[in-house]
Amino acid sequence: MSRIGDNLARIRENVDAVATRAGRDPETVRICTVTKSAGAVQVREAVNAGARLLGENRVQKAESKIAALADLAPLVEWRMIGHLQGNKARRAAELFAVIESVHSIGLARRLDAFGKERGTPVRVLLEVKTSDEEEKGGLSLDEAPEAIAEALGLAGLRVEGLMTMAPFTDDEKQVRASFAALREMRERAGGASRLPELSMGMTADYPIAIEEGATIVRLGTAIFG
Repeated sequence: MSRIGDNLARIRENVDAVATRAGRDPETVRICTVTKSAGAVQVREAVNAGARLLGENRVQKAESKIAALADLAPLVEWRMIGHLQGNKARRAAELFAVIESVHSIGLARRLDAFGKERGTPVRVLLEVKTSDEEEKGGLSLDEAPEAIAEALGLAGLRVEGLMTMAPFTDDEKQVRASFAALREMRERAGGASRLPELSMGMTADYPIAIEEGATIVRLGTAIFG
């Protein structure tokens, strides 16, 4: 097995172990392999080792990578996980199976219009800002309830859940509070039956995210180095 394959297998074991310790079914936690720093050859190795959800940060970089790996299309689901500008919303909806980073109701409305136009809803997660870091994007905790309710009513969208990024800190309490805030936001918005996915947790903090209910963890460095 390749180094990437070894890393992916080890991470999957760790994810399963954390989920089990938290009293969860490991199959309820999926790994989104973040490919922003990987070339097409490396991504192919990861897919050969079992990666199925692939996360990219930028539309332009994803475009060439998705084209180069077109033969893998039946196996994988490309997901947009980076900041998405409104003027690139249409292209993102064409390229990606899911857009996880819908950070405003304005962007949700743009994607809704495209979903109605093409006759197939755009699958999305709504990004919520659960920390005080200025550089983080997403709906604020105050505006999120109203925005979530509106987005759930848009016929051109299929809102599958919520996404967040924890603060970059070694303070576990702050990280845990960020993830718990997203889980609690989902509960107020109708619970897992209405919003099944919680995408949260990266290489540095995914065990805490799983303990707090993550269904998708976004891992790149742990897999590609």
